Amino acid sequence: MTPRHKHPSSWTIIRRFSRFYLTDRAMALASYGMALLAASAALAAVFPLKYVIDAVLLDHSAPGPVDRFLDALSKPQAVIALALASAALAALAALTSALEKNLNARLRERMTARLRAAILADMLERPISDLAPFKSGEVALRLVDDTGQVARLFCKTAPVAFRHAVTTLMTLGAMITLNPAIGAIGLIVITLLAIFVRSSAGRLQATSREKRRREGAVAGFAQEIIRNIRFVRAVGGEASTRERFESRNTLTLAAGVEETRAAVRLEQRMQIANGLAVAILTGAGALLTLKGALSVGDLALSLSLLNQLLKPVEKINDLASSITGALVRAERLDAFLGRAIRPVASLLAAPAARDFQGALRLDTISFAHEPGVLTLEDVSFSVAPGECVWLRGASGAGKSTLIDIILRLYEPQKGRLSLGGVSARDIAPRDWRAAFAVMLQERRIFSGAVRDAITFANDPLSDAEIWAALSDASIAEKVARIPGGLDAEIGEAGENFSGGERARLCLARALAGKGSILILDEPLANLDAGAQHEVIAAIRRMRARRTILIVSHHHIPSDMLDRTILLDGGRVREGHIERAAS
Repeated sequence: MTPRHKHPSSWTIIRRFSRFYLTDRAMALASYGMALLAASAALAAVFPLKYVIDAVLLDHSAPGPVDRFLDALSKPQAVIALALASAALAALAALTSALEKNLNARLRERMTARLRAAILADMLERPISDLAPFKSGEVALRLVDDTGQVARLFCKTAPVAFRHAVTTLMTLGAMITLNPAIGAIGLIVITLLAIFVRSSAGRLQATSREKRRREGAVAGFAQEIIRNIRFVRAVGGEASTRERFESRNTLTLAAGVEETRAAVRLEQRMQIANGLAVAILTGAGALLTLKGALSVGDLALSLSLLNQLLKPVEKINDLASSITGALVRAERLDAFLGRAIRPVASLLAAPAARDFQGALRLDTISFAHEPGVLTLEDVSFSVAPGECVWLRGASGAGKSTLIDIILRLYEPQKGRLSLGGVSARDIAPRDWRAAFAVMLQERRIFSGAVRDAITFANDPLSDAEIWAALSDASIAEKVARIPGGLDAEIGEAGENFSGGERARLCLARALAGKGSILILDEPLANLDAGAQHEVIAAIRRMRARRTILIVSHHHIPSDMLDRTILLDGGRVREGHIERAAS
């Protein structure tokens, strides 16, 4: 996949991912309702101070329902009533804020789970070539970390920004109502701060994007080291590995320092602006009080309102960093996907039940991984039901690519693939693959119980069916001897089993599948003579029960074969689609 060089706008990114958030519309509305109530209560909690000063301490009552209520009380009673009102409003603000945070936490977890599931579904269904440019560590980082950060943008950062915006607007409104001049000062402060943030946001986002890119490179290389640590140590590559890792890590460190530097510059501007705002409002408010345009209570309330106004401003640096960081993660996910994310339902649905009968046919199949360099050229042959066919050829002849074409991990650029006379183009890829049981050359086994390894991607199997598959693969005795049997744990990549045992576990998994065509890709590779004998014996037992296509450059005994096909340089050689010796 060609990387994108032009970054989409922030609003475009938000729109693309918003549907994962809006699935829980009712909960989202409730959380924003709680945020609005919390902001209102927190703002209202500062107003009793004005009445304590003006109505109680200075006896400067003004016409109004609150003043009339306080006039009916003694001064101690009025102070207690105002203190209780302030406490009640603060408690309401705390309660609604807690409810909002709990709702947003639940929304974040649900959105993260949906986003991860959808992206994994997309990864599993998209062409393999789309994933080729990415290292596994980078892919894991996007799937696990970036999704969480994007969900955080919608479910934490955006609600915090909303609450700050509401607090700012309501506080400005209260300041303007109190005195237009005080309101004008507050408006000027907010405008200047918005300009500061606007001028710094681009730099902050660029540095954040570079840091995330560097982190992805470090994660990808770390994954390579972990996966190949045996090789690294075997060849004495520790020093070289440390040097390469430190080089990448140093670049990440430099990017992180630059990101911090951009954030600190913005924070510095904010602090200077905050100090000037307090000084200006204090001086202007005092002058208005001396002229009688403001009461002492109004002046105190103005300073409290300014404090409320500056609280969101003090957090604006952290908020800007959170938003830019999350948008960069969202950009990375969007660039990684390269297209709209499809619903996860298509992955969860079981393949359509189809009874494929008849031959597997390849007609003039051609394929190139790179333009102009054919890996396969005009390949044609068929495998009839019940046949055991050996597709042979040297390493690099195109055998693995041909397997990928047959399994539709790649689509041929020329030619026709069919099964039972039905064109592959008329069958969904997942439905097509349901006709095959596969043992690949790469002995991939997920960690977990032995039963999980055998039932992976297979229909639910009884213990008897699992044992039968293990027996057919000549591995049942080994499993029976180990503590736990079918519940025994397989280590990461099956490292607690030998190479031959892993091969037979993979073969058992293929034999347990319901597909009518068994594809065995290099089943004898990297096995000693004894293990090869066991695998050959297992295949021989399946000979009468399955259509079998063996792809191998190792010798396969001719007495178990119906035909052999020679693949050489990406072509089926003339005269080498032949019957095996009887």
